[in-house]
Amino acid sequence: MRKDASGQTGFTLLEVLICLTITAVLLAAMIPLFATSLALWRTSGSQSEVQQTARFAVDSMVRDLKYGSDIRKVDDNEISFIDVLGRRSGYRLSTSSHILYNLLSNDTPQPVTGSNIQTAVNVLVYGDYGSAKALFHVQEQTVYLYLTAVDTVTGQSFTVHTAVGRIASYLR
Repeated sequence: MRKDASGQTGFTLLEVLICLTITAVLLAAMIPLFATSLALWRTSGSQSEVQQTARFAVDSMVRDLKYGSDIRKVDDNEISFIDVLGRRSGYRLSTSSHILYNLLSNDTPQPVTGSNIQTAVNVLVYGDYGSAKALFHVQEQTVYLYLTAVDTVTGQSFTVHTAVGRIASYLR
């Protein structure tokens, strides 16, 4: 900073250019860091949505099957049972849309997963058992669930394998 003959102070052009250059270098170093952190934030958000979708789908099925009776495997991707209220209910995985439906007493199937449920991410559900990629495997009164949820935008996937037995069969 210089003082001229009239007593005024200010920056020279060279000082201003040096400050601008230093600022530009610092910003250039920060932009990739910001872009990377934004990409990580999106990926972690997508992963959370996929995990939440898979957990919600499995928890819904486990809860209903645990208290259900007369469990029947209709095919590799559909199961039916008598619910707590004595109604025939079930779950079906659409192999064309990859959306899991709750079959509430033979009324209109209600989606448990899919783009109409998740607003931020389009999550599709796949069966993951054996060569047929089945969602359900029933052995006596135990139902094995094999579910993989996939985000169609990022490719993030989350797989859940679990087994559920009827509570009534354990209380005998």
